[in-house]
Amino acid sequence: MPPSFEATSMLAHRVTALRLKNIGFSPWNTLLMIIPLVNILMFFMCVIINKNYAKTKKMDLAAKIISLLLLGLIVFGIFLSFA
Repeated sequence: MPPSFEATSMLAHRVTALRLKNIGFSPWNTLLMIIPLVNILMFFMCVIINKNYAKTKKMDLAAKIISLLLLGLIVFGIFLSFA
């Protein structure tokens, strides 16, 4: 593998760890990114959850709307794959 792959992978791992710490989760949860379906969930958590989630344990309105839209797209994609 080229050296740029390792550098990019380490940078992505570090950014994900910082984001998880920002939203109140343990940075060690980045190790779960190895598991195929869990990495999708972790990505959505990093994108959707607001930074005050650790204190309030509630998502804001924008996060709720985005999560519902993404869930709808996933269900629609599954429906289309079986149609």
